[in-house]
Amino acid sequence: MLIIFLKFNSLKAHGSDIFKILIFNAIVILSCSIIIKASETMIQQQAIIFDLGGVLLNEAEANLHKAQSDHLQKILDDNLPKIRIFNRAFEFASFFCGEDCKTRWLLGVTSGNEIVSKIKENIDKQKYDNFFENSYERNLIKYGIAFVLLPNLLVNLTEIIPEGLEFVKKCKLNNIRVSIISNWDPESFVLLKSKIPEFFNFFEEDHIVIPQMVGKIKPEQEIYDYTIKKINCDPCQVFFIDDSKINIEGAQTYGIKAIHHKNWVETKSELAKHGFNINMNCL
Repeated sequence: MLIIFLKFNSLKAHGSDIFKILIFNAIVILSCSIIIKASETMIQQQAIIFDLGGVLLNEAEANLHKAQSDHLQKILDDNLPKIRIFNRAFEFASFFCGEDCKTRWLLGVTSGNEIVSKIKENIDKQKYDNFFENSYERNLIKYGIAFVLLPNLLVNLTEIIPEGLEFVKKCKLNNIRVSIISNWDPESFVLLKSKIPEFFNFFEEDHIVIPQMVGKIKPEQEIYDYTIKKINCDPCQVFFIDDSKINIEGAQTYGIKAIHHKNWVETKSELAKHGFNINMNCL
């Protein structure tokens, strides 16, 4: 663009050509200024994209022991092996709801109630005996899946993690952009935002992303690309925090610095190692 500017300026001006040159020069200078300003903004602005469940919120999967259910109280025991009933339930549901039932649920195409009904209808059938590792797993899916997939039950068992909320507040005070990418189904998410509006007030509305908005779920690249464009930051200046390794790997392929969250002490330490600048003592 500057080369064109110089060549154009070298032309011999006659009559109305002078006016044309002046207009052209003004457009070139203005365009260059806008481009430079936008580049500086992207380079200087750091941002964090948070997962919700397991990072900022405790989900039903981690809090099923709080459920007022006689069946669950008998089944759940801290000394028993932890079983990821969420993924195993969808593996089971794939027999009669299709292999993509989890994606369709997150996109709002299939309701949680429909999947729960299908699971309960089929879970005691003898032909599925070999699917389950043991009777404990079978019963945990049978009696516990409703607390993961039914919106009212899921949201009732969801609570804010204090350390996570405090970190979000510190980010805001340090002028760091905050965003959310979470694999929440749309029906439950509406209820969640109504339950804890004070939490979501820390995030700009269009910086909160769930699969239904994009038509893709984590760890697919499109959902990261969509969010990066929304927050208008250079991916190299963005940090992503998630408790799922596969989601972390998805973000890293896009060029985002990703932290596999286990607890907030370790996560803060990892962020510092990766050059994340924040004053945790600011008021």
